[in-house]
Amino acid sequence: MQLWHTHIAVEDAAGTPLLAWVGEVRDPENGKRIARRYWLTPARLGADVRSLLVIQLQSEGCLA
Repeated sequence: MQLWHTHIAVEDAAGTPLLAWVGEVRDPENGKRIARRYWLTPARLGADVRSLLVIQLQSEGCLA
């Protein structure tokens, strides 16, 4: 399975900087979407948080 993801900088109502993420798990053979998830993470963590998002997907059984 393959994880496709992207993120954009946003702020909450109090002005706290965040990253809004969208991720899709796709079957590499046919490109069919298996799962889609959305996350908000503190902006200070940057893109390094990606590995934590993958761990979350693995715990849900979305990734092998």
